[in-house]
Amino acid sequence: MGKQSTERRAIIKQTSSESSDQEEHSIVTMQEISGFSGPLPHPEILSGYEKVLPGSADRILCMAEDEARHRRALETKASDADSRDSLLGIISATIISVSALIVGCIIVVVSHTTAGAVAGSFFGVSGISGIVIAMINGTRKK
Repeated sequence: MGKQSTERRAIIKQTSSESSDQEEHSIVTMQEISGFSGPLPHPEILSGYEKVLPGSADRILCMAEDEARHRRALETKASDADSRDSLLGIISATIISVSALIVGCIIVVVSHTTAGAVAGSFFGVSGISGIVIAMINGTRKK
């Protein structure tokens, strides 16, 4: 499950002296870099825990499994909450838009003046645009 990487480098430094009576020296330096990443410690480290405290490797594995289960539960809750919020937003926008549409129709029918017709048309258009915007935003994937 984890990812292990090892890198070895050999660095050779040569030093020369200016006088001919001194010997030439070479210095060789070896460097090893090892890394491990994952939810669990490296198997060698895990076996070290087990040697120090028998049963600790099993406890560490159980702890990692519990953490993974908890993380998945939180992700599921967050996804469910996002779906619920999206649905409530669509329902609320639809209710408000339909109300504006109804109010616009009532204003047009009750008021026989030009101002009433303009106001009613404004409410009607805002109601229809509210429904369209809610549907577009509600069905857009994140």
